[in-house]
Amino acid sequence: MIVTATAQPFSTHQFFVHPYPPLLNILESQISFANESLWIGYTKYKQYSEPFCPIAGSSISFTSWHQTPTGWQNMYIFANKTAPVAFTTAHGHYVPPGASASGFGFDKYGNWIFQGQNKFVACQTKDQIKKGPYEGYQIWWKGAGSVRGVNCSEPISLVKAEEAGTCGNGY
Repeated sequence: MIVTATAQPFSTHQFFVHPYPPLLNILESQISFANESLWIGYTKYKQYSEPFCPIAGSSISFTSWHQTPTGWQNMYIFANKTAPVAFTTAHGHYVPPGASASGFGFDKYGNWIFQGQNKFVACQTKDQIKKGPYEGYQIWWKGAGSVRGVNCSEPISLVKAEEAGTCGNGY
């Protein structure tokens, strides 16, 4: 018996909101990782944020330099709930009951989707709104209705940079 294996090459890509969303009142379209979630806008200037440059396939794996120990984290969402996208702990596999860490991909236009749908929205809580637009917007999955005290956009297009290896360029 002969067994052969082929390795799939992987590369990281920086993610952006596209086209530029003027209704969000932001100047920065790069997606940042901060506080175990994803953000757009001025959050990228916070000391605790970093460029979001995952290995993207049917699951999203990301290594944060802010974690101790440094290690990969898997993104998950609750398909039937409106909540922020979240990540497992570093080196952790635990995904809460009802959440899904697989089923991600890209549509024919290059938009990031989950199980064939785009329900990614940009949200701010009342506390973030009080601080002004410089707080940035957190990326949520809108799997159900609105959440009291949270102001969310219509679905936004999240796309990866055309060129592999662009992670952090211009960040």
